[in-house]
Amino acid sequence: MVAFIPKETILRYLGIAANRIRSFIIAAFASFFVAACSCTVIPVSAGVYFAGASIGAAFIILWVAPATNVLALTYTGAIIGWDMALVRILSALLMAIVVGYVMTAFFFRESLTIPVRSRRWVFGGLCWQRSRMHQKCIRLKPSHT
Repeated sequence: MVAFIPKETILRYLGIAANRIRSFIIAAFASFFVAACSCTVIPVSAGVYFAGASIGAAFIILWVAPATNVLALTYTGAIIGWDMALVRILSALLMAIVVGYVMTAFFFRESLTIPVRSRRWVFGGLCWQRSRMHQKCIRLKPSHT
């Protein structure tokens, strides 16, 4: 998703400075076009966040995309009924807006301290630089299954 959408567009519509309600609605409806399960949506959401989207918009994509996946909606409609598929869509959208607001409320200050242009992935982790002399890295441990 990040490879096809310019960073300036993500910042304009989903960034921290964008209108919160509009960015949440755009993120929720853009998630309909991400045909991803709960595992494959994690890199998409992380990519959108590190391209400059707010934490609320990134979590909305993380929440809505698996719930409104075309295949999942087709199975829900065929097995349980199309009225339940509609309920699934509406409840996913409603809960996504709630989750977006909660994540923004709790992590808004943290997202302001990490400038977008200084977020970068390194081998095995994520680093960001707050000043010339201060760089913080988080090492991600590989999962062994």
